[in-house]
Amino acid sequence: APSKAFTAATLRRTSAEVAELAKQRPQLVESIASLAGRPLLLAGGGLPLIIKGELLGGVGASGGTEEQDVECARAGLAAIGAE
Repeated sequence: APSKAFTAATLRRTSAEVAELAKQRPQLVESIASLAGRPLLLAGGGLPLIIKGELLGGVGASGGTEEQDVECARAGLAAIGAE
């Protein structure tokens, strides 16, 4: 879960979107990962944490299917009023 949250925060998009981007442009994602200083996790369940248009970090969920992880992460964001 922390790696999914890191991935979402680093690229300001869901970790599932990053996984799709990696399929289309693997060298770009590899370059970003090397600049980030730690590996990105390319699986659903990581969402950027944005409140009032400001990126504050990321939230990640893990342990279920990717769909369940996304659902849990969305519920967490909704609970704190994030976008």
